[in-house]
Amino acid sequence: MAAITQLGEELKIGFSTNVYTGYIMEDFSTDPSGVQDVILDEDAATGTILVSDIGSRISFSAIIKTAGSLTPPDVGDSVTIDAVVFRTESASVKQSRKASILTFTGIKEASMTYS
Repeated sequence: MAAITQLGEELKIGFSTNVYTGYIMEDFSTDPSGVQDVILDEDAATGTILVSDIGSRISFSAIIKTAGSLTPPDVGDSVTIDAVVFRTESASVKQSRKASILTFTGIKEASMTYS
């Protein structure tokens, strides 16, 4: 099957390099992560916001190929997506009479290195 052909205005299509060996990506999202502490002044108005623990969180659903696993990664396990190692926050596998699906959420804090 050939890749998608675009007519008209060019759009971002596909998953770029967000691949996970043994799986076919169905959907993929990336969100910034971090902690924000709001410091209120004497009148209970926002005076200062402390931002820390900056990073990114990913979530995806993927069809499990033969090379993939029906056992989801454990919480805390490392998963490499696009050469970035994320820590597993949650993962589950849904099996049906059709394709089995892995649903995954992981985080990569800028201050952390996972292996």
